[in-house]
Parts: sequence; C-alpha cells; structure tokens
Amino acid sequence: MSQRSGKPVTRQDTTSDSHMDETETNISKNILEKMDKQHSDFLRRLEEKFNTFSSQFTEQLLSVRTEVDTTKKQVSELEYKIDDLEQYTRRNNLRIFGVTEERNENKDVKLKQLFESKLGIKINTVDIDRSHRVGKNVGPRPRAIIVKFVSYRVRQQIFNNKKRLKGTEFTIKEDLTKNRSEVLAAASEKFGRQQVWSIDGRIMVSTGGKKFAFTRRSEIDK
Repeated sequence: MSQRSGKPVTRQDTTSDSHMDETETNISKNILEKMDKQHSDFLRRLEEKFNTFSSQFTEQLLSVRTEVDTTKKQVSELEYKIDDLEQYTRRNNLRIFGVTEERNENKDVKLKQLFESKLGIKINTVDIDRSHRVGKNVGPRPRAIIVKFVSYRVRQQIFNNKKRLKGTEFTIKEDLTKNRSEVLAAASEKFGRQQVWSIDGRIMVSTGGKKFAFTRRSEIDK
C-alpha cells in the first residue's frame, strides 16, 4: 500500500486518479478535435472565399480586357476617320520640290512660271488659293512649297503632268497626312519605290500584275 502526503493510498484513491487522468485525456482530445474542426472549417471558408474572389476577379479582368479591346478598336476607327477627313481637306494641295528660295519671294508667281515653262500649263495667280514653304531651312537645298489651288480640276491638271519634270530638279507630290506618308514609306520599303505611288491620298502598289490601294499601316504589314 502506497502513501500520499504521509497518508496511506487505498485502491479507491488509485481508481479515482485513473478516472481523473482518463477524463483529462478525453477533455484534451475533445478540445483538440474541436480546434482541428474549427481550423478545418476556417480553411474551408477561406478557400471558398478565395475561390469566389478569384472567380469574380477573373470575370472582372476579362470584362475590363474586353472593354479595353473594344475601346482600342473604336479609337483606331476614330483615328482613321480623322485621318481620312484631314486627307480630304488636302485634296486641292500639292507639294512642289526644287523651287529656288529667296527672301521676299512671290511664291505664286514662281509656281505659275514653273508650270508654264516645265509643264506647258498656263494658269492664273487667282487659280492659287495660297502657298507657303514647309520644313526647316537647312543648307542650300530649298524647302518644299505647299500650294493650295482654288479648284481640284486645276490641281489635277498639274499633277497629271508631273512626269514631264523627269530629269529636272523639280518634283511634284501629293500633300499627304503624317499617317499616309508613313504608309507610303512602309509600302516603298516592302514593295520597292518604283512600284508605289499615291492617288488622291490613297497609297497605290503594283505587285504580281495587280494594283492595290492602302490607307493604313496595318494593311501593309499583313
């Protein structure tokens, strides 16, 4: 018979201690099981919330991307329409290269004399709405002149006879927008300069026995 605190330990005391140990073990086990269940429930709810958030975020992201793509297309179409309108406003214009540049010059008179002497076309100064030099004055090379004619008919008469200037220091080109100029440059690089020209702002290309018209850079890159 054992003793506890100086008192004899009976069988009943031993049984009581065993029951207490078992009870403590069961309580601890229950607590751990409850904590484990709560932890599992917490992780499950967290995962559900994450999946819901992820799904909503993915849907919103796809929606935003769709809206961005739509907006880009709308902006692109708007830019094209603006460029088309700007090119139309230049339909009476031509760019003349090679005309000597002087101070206090009368550009209208110079152009009138050029057209008559080199193209054999007589026009009046009243056929010219206005004319001015463009670009920076660098070196001895004269800057180009943009001339706007009063009528498209006179403009076309001059433009259709520009080949007569071949072999001279003069050149006549259409007055293209920045976008059309880039399309012309891209087409010339891809198909060759001799196969590319412009008509009324459209960039024309002759290749494979066929002729094509371009107004957008993306069309050239296809």
